Amino acid sequence: MKRKRHGSGARAFGLRRALAGLAPALALWIGILGCGGDIARDTGFDAADPYAGLEGEAVGSLAVWDRFLAHAGSLNDEERAVALDRLWGNIEAVPVYRDSTVLFLYRGEADRVVIAGDMNSWNPDRGIKLKRLAGTNLWFARVNFEPAARLDYKL
Repeated sequence: MKRKRHGSGARAFGLRRALAGLAPALALWIGILGCGGDIARDTGFDAADPYAGLEGEAVGSLAVWDRFLAHAGSLNDEERAVALDRLWGNIEAVPVYRDSTVLFLYRGEADRVVIAGDMNSWNPDRGIKLKRLAGTNLWFARVNFEPAARLDYKL
């Protein structure tokens, strides 16, 4: 995976090579004890250990994030924050991707987050709109691109 910076905040990434066990991404998750035990019985997801059951997956992988996002709605605010902090603390680079699927992530206070880039002629009105995960400052969008795509973008 090739990455380079262009100007303020613009990034480029190639999807030609799958990461096969590597998890490049920015920063995303940290652990706190004692939360999520009851949730594990109900949903199969433990907020205190969001990696449980995914031992074969790389830390910060798309599978780990997909699982968190699928179960986040069943967690209370504290459990959601614990799991998100743990995951965010372990991410190495953003976007997170596998094959042609890309998960854009942004963490911060904002009214809206939009990605403009080569994929939309740098027009924020036609940009990829990230959704806010309820009760958090995490914004995300899952997008599919051609496997050989190389796109510059800016949040």
